[in-house]
Amino acid sequence: MSGAAPPAAAASDRYLRLADQAVPARLTHLPDPPPGLFVRSADLDGVLAAIRQAPVVAVVGTRRATRAGLDFTRRLSSELAARGAVVVSGLALGVDAAAHAGALEGGGRTVAVLASGVDRPSPVRNAGLAAGILERGGGLVSEYPAGTEAARWRFPARNRIIAALAHAVVVVEAPERSGSLITTDIALDMGRAVMAVPGPPWGRTSRGCNALIRAGAAVCEGAEDVADELPGLDWAQAPGSGGSAHRPVEGTAGRVLAALAVEPLTADELAESTRTGTADVLSALAQLEVEGQVTEAAGGRYRATA
Repeated sequence: MSGAAPPAAAASDRYLRLADQAVPARLTHLPDPPPGLFVRSADLDGVLAAIRQAPVVAVVGTRRATRAGLDFTRRLSSELAARGAVVVSGLALGVDAAAHAGALEGGGRTVAVLASGVDRPSPVRNAGLAAGILERGGGLVSEYPAGTEAARWRFPARNRIIAALAHAVVVVEAPERSGSLITTDIALDMGRAVMAVPGPPWGRTSRGCNALIRAGAAVCEGAEDVADELPGLDWAQAPGSGGSAHRPVEGTAGRVLAALAVEPLTADELAESTRTGTADVLSALAQLEVEGQVTEAAGGRYRATA
């Protein structure tokens, strides 16, 4: 992705029928495809072209991920983005949010498939992350019209769109009964590659992944494993070794991070010191926490990690 991204206010919506040439043909592989999709982006043509032409990798997992799982997700998604992949996930707490944040950190596009209308990203805690996806040229996608609220039964339906968009699905952490495993079942039915990150046998969030590997899923220990699993796609050259710096932080998140660089503060203290609404502060904290730039300390206070 090159050039300055348009602001979130410039984001626009488009409804695309599956027969539209802008829609990747692999979406028609669904046994129960929706009539079309609503897409919101600040760069609609760019994100649709990327979904059609670039490697598209779904990175999914449990909402109750471990810290190690979240860190791995961010690193994997950042590496995939640096290799030119579009990272797709569901904007949920845990692995999904870390996947989106990692892709942004890697300078790439990421697409969130929602169980609500594109004007109602859920959960509210990830509203700041959704805005960041739009600002950086990514997209929000849904089969549901504007105004539709998220509902429990819409999440499994949402998962089939994630699987259909992707060339491969990578599960980072998942217990034995996880919505992520619904995504992999659908992906396998459509002939998609399914990969899983191995975990310790005593870990609850590793059981689903280890079961997938025993059933024949490929092992994923990094972006190179994904590229090797999808050799026919247009991958960019792997960047040189060395850790990637955090992306520049602006807006509410930037003010929050600057305040925390001075001293640990609670959300209410941050709202007061930055003269920002508590809801916006909480959204910024969620974004920064997923990106690994802040962590929650004792007494409900947050501190900057660097």
